[in-house]
Amino acid sequence: MSKEEASLKFWDQKDLDRFTIIKQFSSGSRYDFFQVVDQETNQKYVFKILKIEHSYQEQSSLFHYNTIKTFVQTAEIISFFDSPFIVKIIGICTNYEYHQNKTAATILEYCPNGSIGDLIRSKKSDNISSKWNDTRKLICIYGIAVAMSLIHSRDIICVNLKPESILLDENFYPKISDFSTSKIDGMNDTFSSQMDTYALGYMAPEVINEGY
Repeated sequence: MSKEEASLKFWDQKDLDRFTIIKQFSSGSRYDFFQVVDQETNQKYVFKILKIEHSYQEQSSLFHYNTIKTFVQTAEIISFFDSPFIVKIIGICTNYEYHQNKTAATILEYCPNGSIGDLIRSKKSDNISSKWNDTRKLICIYGIAVAMSLIHSRDIICVNLKPESILLDENFYPKISDFSTSKIDGMNDTFSSQMDTYALGYMAPEVINEGY
């Protein structure tokens, strides 16, 4: 996969000024997620910010560079696909100032119905949408299979497919969203080689048996 094949749009921080933050979805050890709205189109998106701590920058400028490089590589993988079952990336900024640090951030397609992981938790609490019927479940299974077939046809190994990484749009159609631990088949280096970044409950046996 080359950069020429991808359609990733690189933005400056000023390009992000047209997006207004509505609320924060979540805050993890590596990323912060916000819901934003485009002031020009009134369209909602997801704003994903890579968290870079002062301690990391002081520890190693090379580590800081590699962290952003991995973030960009992940974005390039997503931009390589044009599928209704893979989340779309709108743009990326690699010099975004966040908490007095220079980091990277992306604007992603917004999926209003959360993830399959959210649905599983809702089902356990009997708080689930009536729209989540057998027909939509079959569509969801089909969509995931189509997306994975496309991903594998490009020699990309997703590795970290799990309920939380499968988002659901307004029609409850699936969109695979997490490529942060993906690798290109045949390459020795991985975007993330730490085993603790994977979801052990959903990890393929060969990852453990063959050491990925």
